[in-house]
Amino acid sequence: MEITRGGKAPITLLGGEERSFLIDGDEIAFGGKARADGFVPIGFGPCRAEILAAGFGAETDS
Repeated sequence: MEITRGGKAPITLLGGEERSFLIDGDEIAFGGKARADGFVPIGFGPCRAEILAAGFGAETDS
C-alpha cells in the first residue's frame, strides 16, 4: 500500500477502519496495461491474491 507512505499516512476503508498495511485475510487485486503511439498495447489481466497467515499452506523442507 504505497499510498500510506510506509505506514505514515493511513487510509480509511469504506467501513471506517484505518489501515497502514495489509493484514492476514486481505485480498488484493490489480491489473496493468501499457500503451504508446506506434506500438501494440501490452498488459495482463486481473491478478488476485489473498494474504495468508505466516506458515499457512507453505511447503517445508522437512
